[in-house]
Order: sequence, then C-alpha cells, then structure tokens
Amino acid sequence: MPYVGLECVEPRSGSLRNHDLPRHESQHALLAPSGSVIFGKLRPYLGKSLRVARPLAVSPEFLVLIPAQAMDARFLAYLARSYDFMSAAVESVEGVKMPRTSWSLLRDFAAWSPERSAQEAIGEILDRECEKVAQLTGRLETLASCAEEPLLAELHRSVAGGRKVESGTASKCSSERCSTRSV
Repeated sequence: MPYVGLECVEPRSGSLRNHDLPRHESQHALLAPSGSVIFGKLRPYLGKSLRVARPLAVSPEFLVLIPAQAMDARFLAYLARSYDFMSAAVESVEGVKMPRTSWSLLRDFAAWSPERSAQEAIGEILDRECEKVAQLTGRLETLASCAEEPLLAELHRSVAGGRKVESGTASKCSSERCSTRSV
C-alpha cells in the first residue's frame, strides 16, 4: 500500500509533492480510506492536508478525517485548508517539545456546511479557481526565473574577476519560456 508521510504533502495546497509514493509496511501507519481527508497534526499552521483518492498508509502524524454521509470529501478537504479550521487546529495544540494538534480538542470544531449538493458545487468552483491560481503561479515562477538569469550571469562574471564567462555557464532563457504574453 502506498505510504504518505508529512514530507510528502505540500503545505496549504492539498497536493502531493511527489506522486511516486513509496510502499510502506509499518505497524505504526494509519489506514486512510478512499474518500477521507488527512490533516497534519505536527505544525498545523502549515496546513498539510490531502483528500485521499485511494486507500493509503499514512504517518501517525496525520489525523484521518472521514466525512459523515452528509459531507462531501472535496468540501471537507477545502474546509481543512480554511483559515478557521487551521486556526482551531493551532489553538488545539498540546505538548512542549513537539507540539501537536489534539483531536480531543479539535473534534468540537463547528463549521457552516450547506446541503451536500451545494458542497459539491462549491468544491467544483474551488477546483476551477485553484487550477487557475496554480497556472498563474507557475507562470510567475517561470518569469521570475527568467528575470534572475541575467543577474546570475553578471554575478558569475564578477566572481570570475571580469573574465569572459564561458558559453553555457549561465544559461540563456528561451524566448518561448519567457515571453510576456498573458496567461
């Protein structure tokens, strides 16, 4: 069964860092069934949560949230990344050396939840909008990388003592990758 540890989940995104998950056979792993949501207990302000699409073995550093019949899993996943839920998770932290979210305190968290059909519609809208944000973020990262390359080349020339920088030492940004057309 694939294994998900805290290091596998991107903060606040609801996505995996790497989709090539290791197989793990640990007696300490928790089972997260398909349709559940996992939420990181350690450093809850990072908002490491994930909607589970297939059964997974997960680190005991996750809470496994199984939605009630009236709750849509996608809606629950967005709720777990909401400011209110993450604030409640941070407020429920117990421990000194390695503080963790306490389920006994967090389980009383109350949130507005409309009828299931409205939850599904909200989830679809949020999926579309999050995809747009991800595309724009990727574009901005590409543009930032392109803007950085000439600065790195100049820095390299300075460090090289004014000597000519060999071709290929500082990569050139392709015009296709760094065009300024809108996304």
